Formats: sequence, structure tokens, C-alpha cells
Amino acid sequence: MKYPKAGILRVDRTTVFSAAHRKRYLEQLPNAPSRKMVSDSCGLPDSMIAARQKARDQMIRLGRWYLEVQQFMQMSDVGPISARIFNVFI
Repeated sequence: MKYPKAGILRVDRTTVFSAAHRKRYLEQLPNAPSRKMVSDSCGLPDSMIAARQKARDQMIRLGRWYLEVQQFMQMSDVGPISARIFNVFI
């Protein structure tokens, strides 16, 4: 499928932002420099997502054994992160 030189591409909503669907999007770009530029600009969000997930996992792991956190988690609408943050502020 040909696209106008204006750079209009066929993408499926937000899937272009996921690493799994990015390859299909990059294949639509007309030349290697354009593909490289878009690919490089996606590296920062990918590393931010990985760092966020690592921080979340570490927060859950470190707060697992605190009795206060377990008690906060029994309250309605309090999840694992909210319970740990609330414990820190108290």
C-alpha cells in the first residue's frame, strides 16, 4: 500500500507505541533514516516503562513484610502501591 509523501501512515491507534507492534509501523516508513529516527525516539519510552515496572516490583517486594501495609491493604480501594505510599507518609 502506497502512502502520500506527506508522511501519512496506517497505524492501529496506540499499538504503534508498543514494542510488539512497532515493527509493522516502522516497515511503512519510506527510508532507513526515517525508520532509525523513529526507532531511536521510541527507546526512551521503552526504558521508562521498564524502569517504572522495576521500581513497582521493588516497592511491592520491600513492603511485603510490613504489618501496617497488610492492614492497609484490607481497606477498600487500597491497592499494593497505595498501601505502601500511605505507610511511608505516616
